[in-house]
Amino acid sequence: MSLDKAVAELVAESADPRLDCAPRWTRIRLGDAAEVISGYAFPSRFFGDEHGHPIIRIRDIARGQTTTRYSGPVPDGFWVEDGDLLVGMDGDFKARRWSGGRALLNQRVARVRAKVQIYSQPLIEEFLPAYLELLRDHTSSVTVRHLSIGNLREVPLPLPPVTEQARLAAAAEQLASKVGIVERDLTSALTRAEAFHARVAEAAFEPGEDWTLSALGEVGQLRSGIALGRRFKPGEELVQRPFLRVANVQRGRLVLDDLSIMPVRHVDAARAELRAGDVLMIEGGDRDKLGRGWVWENQVPGCIHQNHVFRLRLHPSDRLTPEYVSRYVNTVGQSWFDEHAKQTSNLASISAAAVAAMPLRVPPPGVAQRIAHTLAHSDRCLDDVAREIEQSRALIGGVRTAITAMAAQGRLSTTMPGDAAINENPAPSRTAPSPPPKTATQARRTRSAMKDGVPSMEEVLADQGPLSPEQLFAQAGFSPEEVERFYRTLLAAVERGRIRETADRRLAFVEDARA
Repeated sequence: MSLDKAVAELVAESADPRLDCAPRWTRIRLGDAAEVISGYAFPSRFFGDEHGHPIIRIRDIARGQTTTRYSGPVPDGFWVEDGDLLVGMDGDFKARRWSGGRALLNQRVARVRAKVQIYSQPLIEEFLPAYLELLRDHTSSVTVRHLSIGNLREVPLPLPPVTEQARLAAAAEQLASKVGIVERDLTSALTRAEAFHARVAEAAFEPGEDWTLSALGEVGQLRSGIALGRRFKPGEELVQRPFLRVANVQRGRLVLDDLSIMPVRHVDAARAELRAGDVLMIEGGDRDKLGRGWVWENQVPGCIHQNHVFRLRLHPSDRLTPEYVSRYVNTVGQSWFDEHAKQTSNLASISAAAVAAMPLRVPPPGVAQRIAHTLAHSDRCLDDVAREIEQSRALIGGVRTAITAMAAQGRLSTTMPGDAAINENPAPSRTAPSPPPKTATQARRTRSAMKDGVPSMEEVLADQGPLSPEQLFAQAGFSPEEVERFYRTLLAAVERGRIRETADRRLAFVEDARA
């Protein structure tokens, strides 16, 4: 529930470049740079959907709008206007500029409104998220992390001159806008790739000559699994078996690294034991997940399945394969599950009878194998595209980190054409803490950033251990305009065996490369 150290001390010890401060500046407490207030505990009995004033709850911060209304008495001073910065005081401590219209500020939400004669509101929005991440990572909790308003006010922001703040904010916003365009293009590219993959599946299953139509229950034996929590008679002999849950059965793959163990009777274990070639499908859960599944390949001998997982065991046939049936169910067959599912208050399910009645397009002999091979190739292509996009997003994350870090270090281009360089500094605020000293790690990072190319990357990774691409981008001294150079340099280092990618997709220095 509380921090293990004072906020300023945590900032001084952090190696995050976004928390730096240019040597020519001092720092100022957020509580001195802005009006920071916590929301009011409005009585929930006055909450509704139709009447009263809009009220912002913590869940509304991320989505930027609220549908909750408050019809009770309203105290003074707890209104939010468009442009105010809101901070969630629980969970991940997210911050977002509000644009959902005038509304009331509920408890566990903080409003940050800059004192414009001292600090720029856009610059607070640029700097604050990194400090919130630091507070989140150092806040202990039993269930949910809670941020105190006092600790939020103690955040020591860099304090550039007011005239320089405006230029920093404008430069950061301009670069962030370009980054946003790239992020939207990446999202659009993945959407188009997924749509193309879906069209490939539709075309693959388009029936031609000699195709027939059969019900799913006619081509194999469909069974449900064993329910959890069954009671047994005293002295009844049981066996322990690994079993598949809904979470283990994903669309086109199985996740088997966290199998649970279930006590069952011998007869039930024999009935529900999986065999190689069984087609698995989800029976219940979120509506869009019904029917998803893949083929069991006997990865875990003796494994059984839970009652929320259907098993289809195909009859011998020269026209069908398990992979063909599973891919059919995961693509064109999904509409059947959606149409025949039953919805409760929060979960959906489908009966075995409805699944057995699902029509299946059966191709001529030999065609099913070719279709399964084609779709497997399409899967690999989509995975390659998704991986490239994810790597690009990681680099873009590094650019965002670098933008904030360079703004905090006073290295963003802030001089407009015709303007003189700005070096003046106002008198420090009486309440502003002194700039924290550089730590050894920060000093190493600064020396590394002075070098260029592969040696700089090597030194950063040797000093700090494995880093994500965005962390390396920021700490190796690259600017937001040098993404392409960073990527070329990194590839060269990898090809020369100086840097490798770890299992969790971080970058590590290869010790043997020093020799």
